[in-house]
Order: sequence, then structure tokens, then C-alpha cells
Amino acid sequence: MNTSCVECKNPIVNFIEYVSAQIIAQEITTYPAATAYVEELLTAGYFVSNKYSNLCCPDCPDENCEDGVYFLGDADLFVQDFTVLMDINVDTAERPVNPNHLCCTNYYMSVDKYHEYFDTTRCSGVYSCCNKFNSECLDSFLAYFYDTTSATYTLGHGYWWAALTLGIVEYSTINGNSALCDIIEALKATSLICQVAFITGMFSLGIVVSCGCRPGYTGVMSYTRFASCISPT
Repeated sequence: MNTSCVECKNPIVNFIEYVSAQIIAQEITTYPAATAYVEELLTAGYFVSNKYSNLCCPDCPDENCEDGVYFLGDADLFVQDFTVLMDINVDTAERPVNPNHLCCTNYYMSVDKYHEYFDTTRCSGVYSCCNKFNSECLDSFLAYFYDTTSATYTLGHGYWWAALTLGIVEYSTINGNSALCDIIEALKATSLICQVAFITGMFSLGIVVSCGCRPGYTGVMSYTRFASCISPT
């Protein structure tokens, strides 16, 4: 269990560093192989014991930072699956919003996708964060998809299309702010193969950080792996 929300390490940064080291150690040299490796890790869940680390737990919904949840992925996965799982997008007599799960949410997407989800009552339990997501982190993150200086698609047109049409949603914060800035800096220190593998995993599976999925551990995992913790079959 983390004893503080302050002066701890972003678990996703730790995950990226581990992935980068393993890609080198295992001599993974192709994009498909690296992507498969990242998706395999996320599907199984990457858990680190809190006894031997000082990894941050997400700030919300637990104010003690011991059982928080963080999500980073596309809008469809967030609205259609994650919000339903967490009871934050429904506000009816039969299924009221869970007030304990009203964490702030940042997002970037096309106008059509925004109208589909975020200006309707479908996400009545979602409100925006006031942090560095829009003011500092987002532009740097999007530079991984499109370099405005050279007017080139950095990782290929498909990733830019995914970022815009699928959307990018960040739910909750880590250490009091958007995790995107930390993620960007970590990715910059890795190979292009690692960058592509991580971003592909983010769009295909969603990335969740949880300190409650496995007690005593901080986990980075796919949405599906997290869902199995919340609603085990």
C-alpha cells in the first residue's frame, strides 16, 4: 500500500521502462512482435509489489490514494464499457450514478465523437479536470501522431486517424495531474518500436492503473483485465 500520493513514480512510466528493457533484452525487432508483447503484458496485467516500490496509486476515487483507478484509452471503450463498469455514465432511478466514482475526465476527439458522447446525458457523471492535459500534455502527445513543424505523420496516418476519430480519454489523475506528460517523457527515452507498441496497446486494449485489483500490488493492465477484477466470472 502506498503511504503517500506525493513523491511516487507513475506506474505507467515504470511499465514503459520495463517494456523498453525487455524489447532490447529479448531482441524484439519488429513492430508486430513488440505490439504483441505489450498487448500480452496488458492482457495478463503487469503487477508490482508495493513492498519493493514506490509507485503512485491513482488519485481518484479513493481520497487516501490506496485504491484508485486510472484509465487511458479511446472514447468508445471508455463510454460503452468503462463508465458502465464503474457506474458513472448512467443516472436513472434503476441505476444511479455512483458518487464515489465521479473522477474528472480529460478527452480529445473529433466533433462528431464529442457530440455522440460528451454533450449528452450519456456521460452525466463525467466532468473535466483542471490540469495540464490540455494546456501542456496533449500537444506533445499528439506530436507522436503528427509533427506540425514538418507536416508529417510521425507514426503513420493510421495513428493520427485513430487519435482523432476514436478519441483519447483520460479518467482520473496520478500524483495530482494528468499522466500524459510523464508518459510522453518516458516514451521519448525509448525506441520507435516501443512507442508504436505502447500506443497501439492503448488504442486496442485501453490502459488501466489500479491499486485494488490485486491487494498489495500496483497494476497496469488492459480494460478487460481490470473488468475481471471488478466483476470476476
